[in-house]
Amino acid sequence: MKMREKKKTAQVYISGSLIHTPMSWWKIYEKIGKVVEEAGMKPYVPHLNTANAVGFTDKEIIEGLAEHVVDKVFDTDNQAVENSDIIVAEVSNPSLGSGIEIGWALNKNKKIICLTNDVMNVTPLIRGAAKKGLIKLIEYDNEEEALNRLGEMLRVMKL
Repeated sequence: MKMREKKKTAQVYISGSLIHTPMSWWKIYEKIGKVVEEAGMKPYVPHLNTANAVGFTDKEIIEGLAEHVVDKVFDTDNQAVENSDIIVAEVSNPSLGSGIEIGWALNKNKKIICLTNDVMNVTPLIRGAAKKGLIKLIEYDNEEEALNRLGEMLRVMKL
């Protein structure tokens, strides 16, 4: 009798602006993480996971990380993207870091879902990638709609 292989839990990296958004906005990333868990996947939320792995605080993110930490953050986040099956990026607020993470994911042929409030003017690079089928783009009116649509998409996503 053959033993059933244990299905690998999909890893999901959650990307979004930290430096240029108020800390109150970061809660959306944590809510995205909960939606990911509810879909049976494992979330990686950088302001929680990388902070724990490297050893810095939310306050240090806002005020600026020490030079001896930035290379560790780069390496840790790069490896987390590499280890992920899916990238979920909240792109309503511009972020160079998120753009780099999306670029890494595109380069590795990862599945990418971007969320944006439909009143925001999202870069043509995100819109163009969505038109070409390289990413899925969810444009939403409110947070509840965004999270519901993301959950639906994750539950049917094939890895």
